[in-house]
Amino acid sequence: MRRYQLLLLLLLGATPALAEPSLRVGVVDGGAPCNFQVSGAWKGLAVDLWRAVANRERLAYELVPMATTRDQLAAVENAEVDVAIGCLSMTPTRLDRYRFSQTYQESGQAVMLQRHPLELGRSMLLSLFSPDLFALLLGFLAIFIVMALGVWQTDAWGNKNETLNNGRIRSFAKVFQILATGPGTNTIVDSVGGNSLVVLSYLLRALMASFLVSYVTVNVVRNPANRLDGNMRSLVDLQNQKVAVRVGTASQGILQEVMRTNPALSIKIVPMNRIDQATFMLESGRASAVLADEQQLLYLMKNLKEKKFHIVLNNLYPDYQGFIFAKGLEPAIAGQINRGIVEVRRSGLLQEIKNSLGMENLQ
Repeated sequence: MRRYQLLLLLLLGATPALAEPSLRVGVVDGGAPCNFQVSGAWKGLAVDLWRAVANRERLAYELVPMATTRDQLAAVENAEVDVAIGCLSMTPTRLDRYRFSQTYQESGQAVMLQRHPLELGRSMLLSLFSPDLFALLLGFLAIFIVMALGVWQTDAWGNKNETLNNGRIRSFAKVFQILATGPGTNTIVDSVGGNSLVVLSYLLRALMASFLVSYVTVNVVRNPANRLDGNMRSLVDLQNQKVAVRVGTASQGILQEVMRTNPALSIKIVPMNRIDQATFMLESGRASAVLADEQQLLYLMKNLKEKKFHIVLNNLYPDYQGFIFAKGLEPAIAGQINRGIVEVRRSGLLQEIKNSLGMENLQ
């Protein structure tokens, strides 16, 4: 019966309505909060954003699971999928090779380490013996030696009976100690000039105490949490380390680029497929550091019960992120997707998606 209906339509000059083809959308698991699966259901910022765009633009699609980001990029390059979705960074190398959608966020890379129980104490001891702290303390001593010499002169301490009985060195040490510590300043001066130096010494003590507190706070408490073995300032400091990265991600590409530009640099890249494997890699000793998208690492740490890990470098190589189109994707459909991304972003729905995933405080 169906065959005769189609024949009748053709004879009458009508064209039967054809079903709109579904877009093949490549997606990778294990990239929370961007794209991941929970009990077989796809979730995440990129997945929810794609659904919102497809609904607005009435685009039919099917999600095609991929094992790794490398497989996903190869599939979109070979037109095995029409769109690759995820928090895909627009690195210079990728921009030369792939066709990106409108951007929807910006994110950098970060390095995560395991926090050892004695790490903070060790870092504090190393910081306390730093040249900067010694220079600050020597400056403090020098200032009060000069102040003590001033009091010695203005109040003629060289002619006092106490000096004649105890000796010039012991008497000068007493003046210095009282000026530097504070208690007893009223017993060492009688002149107006001497009292002026006592007041000045009080102000200098308060100022120096403030400097010391600031130094200890910044260099002893905060900075040790931001460096590897007390020295980490860039990826170059990962020399001779085993660094875990997700296969095919911008993190892997950046690490390879750093080694290309630094021929003497030796870093062993340890592949992993999922971001939640990072903790296992560190705890098992398979990697000494993890390089990944900063938002993914912060999201992982936020959902850990034990705070065994910390970020030592963040906001490295920030890039815009978006989807990737196959070269053969029709310009009209690409335009619909781009328009949908812009509308979702401007309407505030993108931020609502982030909030629903618990991404509002990832910093």
